[in-house]
Amino acid sequence: MSIGWLDSHVHLMDDSLLLQIDDVIERAKANNIVRIMVIAMTISEIELAIRLKKKYKMIDIAAGFHPVDAHLATENDFQKMEEFIKSGEIAAIGEIGLDYYWDKTHEKIQIDVFRRQIELAIKYDLAVNIHMREATQDVFDIIASYDMQVRGVMHCYSGSLEMAKAFINKGFLISFGGILTFKNANKIVEVAQSIPLDKILIETDGPYLTPHPFRGKTNEPMYVKYVGEKLAEIKEMDIFTLQSQILSNYKSLFKLL
Repeated sequence: MSIGWLDSHVHLMDDSLLLQIDDVIERAKANNIVRIMVIAMTISEIELAIRLKKKYKMIDIAAGFHPVDAHLATENDFQKMEEFIKSGEIAAIGEIGLDYYWDKTHEKIQIDVFRRQIELAIKYDLAVNIHMREATQDVFDIIASYDMQVRGVMHCYSGSLEMAKAFINKGFLISFGGILTFKNANKIVEVAQSIPLDKILIETDGPYLTPHPFRGKTNEPMYVKYVGEKLAEIKEMDIFTLQSQILSNYKSLFKLL
């Protein structure tokens, strides 16, 4: 894996990116993005992601049922997911987790689906990519209940420093997105300043949360470098050293070459 930036979380199957996928990948390469973790949240998205991975070697795949859609996941979906995992095409389970902001009517189903996917990750020794919104304590308690058997990343983290440290103590990395570059991001900047460098990833969460100075535009992997550059500024370190460490973190977490 050559040295450069990586995007550890992007929704390339969103139409805003998929319909111009060749250009998105070329712009990423032109901005020294060397690795992209694509998030696939349905069986059809997983199938499409696998086709993209065959065409673009820089792509890795995280597959999982998003908490907002957890009530839609069928037994057949879980069986197909496990088949994809067994095929070796899947590098991580995600994004999975709990979301009590968008969906307050299926909390028990969310928790059941979250646990089931964690257990799949443990069974196949895969990392998990965690979505958490207005559900911090429940997410933490569920992760803690597996007694360090599960590893992963808290995607697009926007919580407190105290909770970031708690998740790190349970074997998780913290991933920063475009929010880190926003003018009112003091809490997240404090987290970035305070946590160890070997516990950090960066991402776009494209097509959402485009970093400054491109807010309002569709987010895509090429913009992850602005998150990385902001992180280097916060950490007071040179770009190459930061890129090298983030790539090392990524390879170690997801057990990739």
